[in-house]
Amino acid sequence: SSDVCSSDLQISKKEDQEKSSEGQIIKTFLRKFLNPILFQIDTSHRIIIDYLIQKGFNYEECLSWFHNELNKVQDNSLRSAQLKTLIGATLSHQGKHSDAIKIFHESLDLLTKFHADNLLEIAVVYNQLGYTYNLNAEFKEASKYLDKCVEIRTKLLGPNHPEVATTYNNIGNNFADMGNYKEAQKYYEASLQIRLETLGEYHPDVITNYSNIGIFHHDLSDYAKAEEYYKKALSTRIKIFGVYHPSVADSHNNMGALKYDLELYEEALDHYKKSLEIREKVLGPSHPDVADSYNNIANVYSDYGWNKQALLNHQKALEIRKAILGEDHPDVADSYNNIGNVYRDHGVYHKSMKHHLEALKIRLKVFGTIHPDTANSYKNMGNIFSDLEDIESKATYFNVVYFIRRIVFAKNSQPSLSQTVFQCRSWMNKSAFAVNDINAI
Repeated sequence: SSDVCSSDLQISKKEDQEKSSEGQIIKTFLRKFLNPILFQIDTSHRIIIDYLIQKGFNYEECLSWFHNELNKVQDNSLRSAQLKTLIGATLSHQGKHSDAIKIFHESLDLLTKFHADNLLEIAVVYNQLGYTYNLNAEFKEASKYLDKCVEIRTKLLGPNHPEVATTYNNIGNNFADMGNYKEAQKYYEASLQIRLETLGEYHPDVITNYSNIGIFHHDLSDYAKAEEYYKKALSTRIKIFGVYHPSVADSHNNMGALKYDLELYEEALDHYKKSLEIREKVLGPSHPDVADSYNNIANVYSDYGWNKQALLNHQKALEIRKAILGEDHPDVADSYNNIGNVYRDHGVYHKSMKHHLEALKIRLKVFGTIHPDTANSYKNMGNIFSDLEDIESKATYFNVVYFIRRIVFAKNSQPSLSQTVFQCRSWMNKSAFAVNDINAI
């Protein structure tokens, strides 16, 4: 793995121009990436998926091709495990975390039973599982697999290898999401130190660390420190990549979020619009990151009270997300949720409820009942009933929120949940309005 260089992870312009058919584009990528060396690093999956999205494929098309390739190989082959890992990574990108986790486990079982000597590939699957469990708010499971990953990588690659730094970064993210900021900071700093020593100050992964540390301080409301790291990441990325690069857009997006939280809305809007301009130019108009920019711009307009502009931008985000990510993606639910909030602010309660129900339907399907995003949907509907002074319905929804949040917290701290789950379900059963309306959509 240490011998892999960045040129191994690229498709040359000449190769790119030679591909005239959709199938050939994907076959060339699979041929280049599906080998034991390249699949020992985490970035290979991301590069494959990002390249194909930029080429105009959506996730379902990518999955279709990957499954077709999977059907052509032997069940217990190394290539089968690699393809399963790639399918899992694509599902994770789609936000289908439970489906991704299932197929990652299939890949892991195949590797451990038939290819146990390929420890670095097993470590990649551990890392993917940890990362995806984290996205699914299953922090204990995430921690278990990330620890396994870092154990293998430290033993085989040494403690100061960039792939160890990658896992440290993910462990830091997991601790931060659990609210353990002291541990998160320790791992972020360890990851940064390794990357500085092995990759140099101007390597993209080092800049990613600066950005993540900025996000860490941002989450702690340490805005001055966050801005320091955000500015460092932005200026260095411009120096390395030039103005028009996706990572520069990401830095503008982070700066926009910081200015938004500081209620400096004009500055926030300026950064968000720069991010949008870059993303549309580099990634094309139908990319998930472009949708994120429209969403963020809409949030600023909404705080300004410019509901028409907010609604227009949220609807653009929704259209892109549905086209690229599919109907049942968490980001699609977020768009429905945001549109519902705009309608509520405008006093259009029937449309607000309709969009919040759409968000809830997706979140129940993707996350299940016991998840913070599902709780958020119930809370938003409780807010509508509060506005309408429907006290009984308001109480039902807010009690569901309370018990969901108790369970989410308990899942990461206590083994015994049966009583709390039972109580939550009893409140859910009282919520006939939500159940009937969800089934009717």
